[in-house]
Amino acid sequence: MNMITPMQLTIVGAKPSKFEIDDYKEDTTKVYALVPLDETSGGLGQAVQDFNYLDSNAISIFAGQEFPVNADCKVELITSGKKSRLVLRSIEFKDAKLNLPKA
Repeated sequence: MNMITPMQLTIVGAKPSKFEIDDYKEDTTKVYALVPLDETSGGLGQAVQDFNYLDSNAISIFAGQEFPVNADCKVELITSGKKSRLVLRSIEFKDAKLNLPKA
């Protein structure tokens, strides 16, 4: 059973993350996006949430990107049995503006 949900996100940054500590390995691109704070607990406004996206090579899709950028994303809820997390499965930029180097 898939728990994939479409979400519109405002992405404010991204960075590759690749390391190994003891038996734990990570190879992903961390994508940072704005999400609303829980108003039922007194939160107001937005906070930044990090999402894992593919592997560390996926940082290349952000090369030259001006932030923030709006994107249509697909997010999946997964669990280890103890802890749940959201993982980005796809990103489609809506109003991408590239900041290309000048020749």
